[in-house]
This record gives sequence, C-alpha cells and structure tokens, in this order.
Amino acid sequence: MPKIKVKNLEIKYLDQGQGPILLILHGWGSSLKSYGQLIPLLTKDFRVIMPELPGFGESEEPQEAWSLDEYVSFVKDFVETHCNASLQEPLQKLHVYAHSFGARIAIRWLSAGEESVEKLVMCGAAGIKDELSTRQKSASKLSKLSKLVPNFLAKPLKKVLYKIAGSSDYIKASPVMKETLQLVVAQDLSPYLEKINVLTLLVWGRGDTYTPLRHGQFMHEKIKDSKLVVLEDAKHGVHLQQPEKLARLISDFLITKH
Repeated sequence: MPKIKVKNLEIKYLDQGQGPILLILHGWGSSLKSYGQLIPLLTKDFRVIMPELPGFGESEEPQEAWSLDEYVSFVKDFVETHCNASLQEPLQKLHVYAHSFGARIAIRWLSAGEESVEKLVMCGAAGIKDELSTRQKSASKLSKLSKLVPNFLAKPLKKVLYKIAGSSDYIKASPVMKETLQLVVAQDLSPYLEKINVLTLLVWGRGDTYTPLRHGQFMHEKIKDSKLVVLEDAKHGVHLQQPEKLARLISDFLITKH
C-alpha cells in the first residue's frame, strides 16, 4: 500500500476503484486489514480512499497526544493533499463512511459546515457521553481505593480496573495514544449533531454494547436529514460481521438521488 506525508507524519492509505469518492474513517484500534471484506464490495461502485489514521496500523503516531480537533485537521489536510489533488475538478464532492471513533471525527468535521462532503454514513458512531455503566462505576470506586495501595501493586491493579471498565483499547495503547484516547472520549459531541447539514445514514447493530442503540436513536433525532437502520444480528463491528449487508446499505444510500 502507498504512503503519504500528512502533518509531517507518514500515513499508509488505500486508493482503489473508480467512481464517486468514498472516504473511510475507521474506528479506534482499527486498520486497513480489518476492512479486507468490506472494501472489495465497495470498489465496484466507488473509488474508495482510506487512510490509516495517525497512531493506527502502519501510520506514524503523533509525537504528542492529539485532541479530536487535531484529527479533524488531519482529515482535512489528507483530503486536500490526496483526494482533491488527484481530481481534475477539485470541487467535486465526496462521500464519507465513518465507524465508531471515525464518526467522532466526522461529526466534528461536518458540523462546521464542510462543503466537500455530499453524504455521510456512520456506523456504531461514538461521541455521546452516557451515564456510567455498573462496570464503570465499580471501576471508578476501585480507582479511588487504588491510591491507597503500594506502588508495586499500582500497575497490575490499573489493568484490572481498565478491564472492569471495558477499556481494552486503553490497555493496548502506547503512552501517547493513551493520552489521546483520554482527550478524545472526554468530549461530548451531542451539541454538534444538529449542525450537520448533509444527508446521513446511521447504521447500528442491535447488539452493540460499545455504542448502544440508544445513541443511534439520539443521533437520528438530532441530525435533521438522517435515516436509522438497525441490523438485528450485528454488534459493534458491522463491517466484520455483516460486510455484504453493510456494503449494500452504503451503496444504495449513496447512489440513490434524494
């Protein structure tokens, strides 16, 4: 796969197929490898462009922790330096498919009135701050108690706390990406939803426990030109569990004139 310099970082990306541009923004901890089933189904109708976001896959991670706004700035630069630079008509609009963390970027990006995007598809979109789950409340209480234990027990105890809270992403992350994750998840994107002015398709797995269906229903209420599709036998990783069904939903929505 080719690489490109964006924000002075070496970024691995995919650019395959012909037709309208479909930019894919993947979730936290994901990479091109996890889209091996979905992308070939989409390149029949679209020119699919997918960067491995900084800190994921084979792309370089930032030297310092990034906030969500810095990821938005990265995506805008990537679109400008790669997508638009390769077009004969620079103002041609593109479509965006965003999953989980990638949807956080899309929400913040498109809420600012971005004019280069025609339609948006978000699957298992993150960005809504919820009340703490029972597991997370337990982890929070234990976290306070952990300050009382000796230093040599602190590190193993933290791993247990993160597992209880369901934060395997945090455990696997490098120090810079741990801090990045903390910055990213701290932001509630609810106020930005009603500022999105592009046609939006929301896809949700009914069994999603990472971003529960109630988040999708809330987003559907707030994004005025949106449609919500619920897949009964899917969880958070719809692109892995039901790639054919997801590809059909994406293609039908993006190709159909509204």
